[in-house]
Amino acid sequence: MGDHPRRAAAQHRRGHKLPARNRSPRPGSRGAAAPDQLIALAANGKVLAGGDGTSWTERGHLPQGAQPAVLTAASPAHLPAADTNDSVYESQDGGRTWTVVHRPGHTSTGH
Repeated sequence: MGDHPRRAAAQHRRGHKLPARNRSPRPGSRGAAAPDQLIALAANGKVLAGGDGTSWTERGHLPQGAQPAVLTAASPAHLPAADTNDSVYESQDGGRTWTVVHRPGHTSTGH
């Protein structure tokens, strides 16, 4: 399935380059990452997309105050993420905007 986004982000921060691949953005993707792009969550909360793992485009940022821990790509547009405070976030637009799905100590009302 390719490189894990968190590993890709860690390697990117350490200056490692991942192998290049033939990838191109999906036409009409409306800012969401193409299905074959790497998605990464940086330590500062930035959500990044990259076709070959050597160059990255910022897609968005987790809400202010979030301490990023993990992000997964359920689809190119649907990105669930969690932080170190056990809060869970969700983006339906490839990481541009985020909704708080769960925050410890608060009752979830859905979205």
